Amino acid sequence: MPRRHRITSATDRERIIEAYRAEQDFLVVAAALGVQRTSAYSIVRVYQHENRVEAAHAGGRHKIIDNETLDLIVMLLEANPMMTLREIKEEVMDIFPTKPHFSEVTLSRYLEGELISLKMSRDSPAERNSPAVKEARHAYATWMLATGLQQQLVYIDETGFNLWTKRTYGRARCGERVHRAVGGQRGRNTTVIAAIAEHCGILYHEIHYGSVTKEVFSDFIASLAAIIGDARSILVLDNAPIHNGIAAVYPELNFKFLPPYSPCLNPIENCFSVFKSYLKQYLHREAPRCNAAHARQGGVTQCTEGEHFASWLGICTA
Repeated sequence: MPRRHRITSATDRERIIEAYRAEQDFLVVAAALGVQRTSAYSIVRVYQHENRVEAAHAGGRHKIIDNETLDLIVMLLEANPMMTLREIKEEVMDIFPTKPHFSEVTLSRYLEGELISLKMSRDSPAERNSPAVKEARHAYATWMLATGLQQQLVYIDETGFNLWTKRTYGRARCGERVHRAVGGQRGRNTTVIAAIAEHCGILYHEIHYGSVTKEVFSDFIASLAAIIGDARSILVLDNAPIHNGIAAVYPELNFKFLPPYSPCLNPIENCFSVFKSYLKQYLHREAPRCNAAHARQGGVTQCTEGEHFASWLGICTA
């Protein structure tokens, strides 16, 4: 006996239509397949009027943005992430004029489904990943594997920060902002020049208020050379303007310059990252015990003496 509410499979529909085409009794075939008479008549009627064998689409409306359109949208954003929703919509309509139109709200919802959200953009040099830079990185990696790993490498760099540095994240209830009380004046800009080595961690460092000039950096190299002594170390540094010409000033030292736009190849960047994180924690904790008036006038507090900087830098190699 035919079952009620049974979904007719595509194979059964084809068999019923084949019997109809062969001028056979399709109702007998339907009964043998367990398909109700009304369903068999409906299948044949649809075939007569629409020349369609498969069942009609069920389960809700069609997707407004199909997979082909969505792939195009993702490709457009990969090529130009600065496109607005309106620009994306217009570009898609130009390429697929016969596709269903969609609103910007719908487009935004589909992008969220692809885990694509609106973010603040950051400037990135166009030459950062140019073929020439990639080739220079490959050459440096080849040198490192062939020669560098067998040498005593000393990584040098400088980092700047302000003594009025502070935490940028806090906690508050949903819908409320995090407010932070700050002074009316900023502190003095400070620059740390440091050198690290694998065998000892922090090899040498200097602290300077303000920016670092070529003369200051040259004096730093002289002090570092006195510490290194006769050791045949290779000094690794980037191509910052203050580093230009340093090899000619100290021809007796071995310098290795990193490829441009490649801070990831200098492990001292990780050291500075840890240092600044710990510095914010320390200043936040010690701020109530510092002389605020003196800090506003000179940009220096009693909790930022040189010995503290040395201990903070030591955290990087702990």
